[in-house]
This record gives sequence, C-alpha cells and structure tokens, in this order.
Amino acid sequence: MTGTTKETYAERRARLRAHAMSLIIDLDNGIDEVAGEAGEIVRRLKIEREFDLLDRLADALRAYGDDDGRLTKEVGQALIEIGRPRLAVDVLNGLIARMPEGGTVWIDAKGVLGRAWKQQYLDTSDRENTRAHVSFHASVAAYASAYDASGCTNDYVGVNLVALLAYAEKKGRRVCYDRTALNVAKEIELCLRGKPKEDRDEWYHASMAEIAIALGDFERAEAYITEYLTFEGLTAFGLHGTLRQFTELWRLGAEPGRGRNIVDALRAATLRLPGGYVEMTPEVLQRILDDPEEQRVQTILGHDGQVTHRLLLTGIGHAASVALIEHRGTTPIGTGFLVRAGDFIPVLGDEICLLTNSHVVGREDPKAAPPEECEAVFQLPGPNRTRIAITEEIWSSPAGKLDATLLRLAPGIELAVGLPLAKYLPTLDGKSRVYVIGHPEGRELTYSLQDNRLLDHEGPTAGTPVDPKVRKLHYRAPTEHGSSGSPVFNSRWDVIGLHRAGGKLQRLNGNSDEWPANEGVWIQSIRDAAATSAEGACAAAAAKKPLVQCPDPIGGITVKRSPGFFKRLVDAVRGPGHRRPNERR
Repeated sequence: MTGTTKETYAERRARLRAHAMSLIIDLDNGIDEVAGEAGEIVRRLKIEREFDLLDRLADALRAYGDDDGRLTKEVGQALIEIGRPRLAVDVLNGLIARMPEGGTVWIDAKGVLGRAWKQQYLDTSDRENTRAHVSFHASVAAYASAYDASGCTNDYVGVNLVALLAYAEKKGRRVCYDRTALNVAKEIELCLRGKPKEDRDEWYHASMAEIAIALGDFERAEAYITEYLTFEGLTAFGLHGTLRQFTELWRLGAEPGRGRNIVDALRAATLRLPGGYVEMTPEVLQRILDDPEEQRVQTILGHDGQVTHRLLLTGIGHAASVALIEHRGTTPIGTGFLVRAGDFIPVLGDEICLLTNSHVVGREDPKAAPPEECEAVFQLPGPNRTRIAITEEIWSSPAGKLDATLLRLAPGIELAVGLPLAKYLPTLDGKSRVYVIGHPEGRELTYSLQDNRLLDHEGPTAGTPVDPKVRKLHYRAPTEHGSSGSPVFNSRWDVIGLHRAGGKLQRLNGNSDEWPANEGVWIQSIRDAAATSAEGACAAAAAKKPLVQCPDPIGGITVKRSPGFFKRLVDAVRGPGHRRPNERR
C-alpha cells in the first residue's frame, strides 16, 4: 500500500485520550520521565473540552509536585466547566494562598477565581438573595485585584471587570471598587490598540468587541465580532465563553437592538465548530425565526454567513417537532420527536406520531413510564405550544435491541409535521458532523442544539455490527448531555438516528475498546424493524389469527394491539371492500 491516509478527527481525538490515559498510568506507576510532555497534553485536552480527563491527568501530575501552580489553575478551570464552581473556589483559594502575591500564576488564578464566583452568581435562581450577592461581590473583588496587579495589558480580567461593573451600575448595585466601567473600558481600549498584530489572538477581537459595547459603539462591536468569528484559530471553548458573557452579563439578546444581531451571529457560529452547543428558550427560538435582521446577522458572520445562519434557522425550525416528555404532568423523563407514522409502518399513512426510547416510555421496561401516564409538551410558541396526552404504544423494541417506541398522541397536533428521515448515514471522513436537539438534563423551556463530530457508525456497506438489524452510530459527547430520545440529524438536518445513551461506551463494529461518546440507533434500522413487524401483523390479520402481540423476526420486538390500528392493517391486506366479522353488507 502506497501513500498515507489522513488521520480523521475521531482518530486524533481517540489518540489524544489514549495518550492522556497512558500518561496517567505511567505517572501512577512512578514513571516520572513522562511528566515533561504532560503540559502540552493538558493544554490540548482543554481545547477539546475534555475536562474530566484533564482533571485526572493534572491530579496525577500534582503528585510529583506542582511548584509553579499552573496545573492547579487548570484544574480550577476544569471544575468550573464541568459544573463544580464551588469546589473550584476552594482549589483556587488554596493555590492563591501559596503563590507570591502579584506573580503571574497568582494573577491568573485570581482571574479564574473571579470566573468561579461569577458562575456561582449566574447559576443562582434568585439573584437578589444574600448568597447571590456574596458571589457577585467576590467575583468583582477577584477580577479587580488581578487587574490592579497586572494593569490594562491583562485584557481577560479587565473586560470581565468592566462587564461586572456595568452590570452593577445598570442594576443600581454598589461595589467595593472606586472606578467606573467606562473608565476601565477606555483604559483597556488604549492598551489593546497598541498591541502588535502578530500578538493578537482570538481573544483580542472578542475583547475589543466587548469594550466597544461598554462604550456604546455597536457598529464597531459588530465589526470586531466579524473579525473574531473569521479568526483561523477560533475554538468552541473561546466562543462559548464569549456567548455566555454577552448573554448573561451584557444581556444583549434580551432586548431589541443591534446587540441581538451579535448574539444571533455567535449562536450560529457556535454550531459550525466541533463541540459547539447552543441553549435557547422557545421565546428566543421564535424571535430568531421572525427576526427581520437576517441579512445583518449573515454579514456579521463573515464569508460563509448565509450558510451558517441558514443552518441555525433550519435547526430552530425543526425544534417545533421536538417535545419534552413528562410523567404525570410534573416529572421530565426524556425527549421525543414527531415523525410521519407511515415512514415506519406504511399503512398508517400521514398520521403524526411520537418517537422516543423504550426505556423512557413503554410497558416492557420496568424503568419506563407507562404510555397512558405520559404527556408530550411542545414548547415552541405557535400552534404546537401545548401539552398532549400519549394514548397508546403502537410499536416498540426493548432497550437491549433498538431501544425505540412509536407512540400515538391524542388529537391536537393537526398542524404539526414529522421530521424528515435520511436514507443514508454520513461519510466517515473525520469531518462529518451530526446535530442533536433536546432538553438538556430534562429542563423545561430550554432547547439545546449541539454540534457533535461523528466518530463512527455501523451503517452499510462498511459497517460490521454485532447484529446487522441493529446498527448504531457514535458521536462526540457534548459538555452537557441532552435527554434520551432526542433526534440526531445530519448536516442537512435530516434525522439519522435516535439518541439513547452517553458515557464510556464500547466502540462499534466489534471493537472491544471503550471511549467516551454518545450513542444513537440508526433511524433506518428502526424503520425497517417497524415495517417488518407491521408486515407480520398484516399476515396474522389476513389469516384471522389472534392479534395480541405479533413478534417480528428481530426478536423481542412487538406490535401492540390497537383496534383502530389493526383495522387499517386488515383493510390494507384484504382491500377496502371486504366484510368484517359481524358486519352486514
């Protein structure tokens, strides 16, 4: 074999994780010679948002002494990113106490400490209570001490300080700092303008945009955001932080105005980066769909702005067909999405049904909720913003097989449409992405659109699944998992899979190794199984056999009895003119 094969993204990521795990094992076994190369691996893990593994590697390294404190600082950052800002505060305070005041690591740790306190404040549901006020003022104090020690050249802590001061001024809060947001912003602007072009990284343009917002110059802010979004080294890690800052502190998307265009552009750009994710309320989704400023958003996005923005709009449009599933009207248990029933069981034609996991809703799985006790909640404003009862289970496959169930809904979704299904899986070229729409952690009134790299799949013709009738796909695990039952889309926003699990999973195609991934079941495997089951039910109906449960050739997959359903099956087999039992001509 001649030539070389270009390494795919999935292979690079797997190699990075394997390298990190090898370093951890070596360090735990006392092989300290490998410690020198671990710093670069820590940096790459941070870029790839592999914060759990970063924490483990840094912990192994610290056993050999973290004299300069940089590893501990990275651990603090990782703890914030995985949702543990309180623990991050303890770790960072311990680091700051043993570092020389005013030194580089001391200043950096103070900046991350400000971030940890800020996140605690933003995570508080009631931001007027005492705990929230303590977190806010502690964040201001940490950023202020870092800024005073380093000066305006430290734009990271500077722009965060400006954002907090402006937020406090807008809220009418007094803070223990003797300078205004405007004063600090002007100082930082002068410093940033003097930075040589060769030293300007992705943060430079984001910082300049934030300073322009503080100075009320949205035209310049939009120009800087365009530079930021077209910067070659832009990462999802950086973009998430910028979007979070603009929405949670500057509140740009909360009110009409040019600030909304910036936020919409950032959201759209997030989805084109590996590991990008966006969370939005239904109100925000609807507002983006109705936004007359579409052209301006595309301009901010830069050279491929139209394609990027259309990608976001298409995903938002599909969110109308994604539902939060609740048990007994109170407990969120998963996600489901609307499909055309005839795409799975042809005789059902254009009826709209709900597809989700059988471990979420079903009768066979002891952990699943019974269908008649569940409701589908469509939260996007418009004709589908309603709560609809689930009336029966039409078809299902257990969790050990396809982990899928097709559910009938009560009347009320006449205007809804089923999501389009893809016939084929994407090419495994290391560049293919899949998108997931779901309710993160089962939260109400929040939609999560996630961009995940496709890692592997068992689709034909190259796939070698253990069971050819159950083909799966793996994609990059996001920072925060969506609910079970979410639709998985290709780059054209056609459904390719049903999301069912995430975590440390056995690799596909007979590979016994494990890796961190999300797992979905190929939608065509589900469609084929449902169609095959329906054919078996039709044959039973034609032969006048009892129609209680009709097992299909896959095994363990059943079509449930439904008088209306089987009436249609019989009609399909015998023709519309046949006579039914006890029916006169």
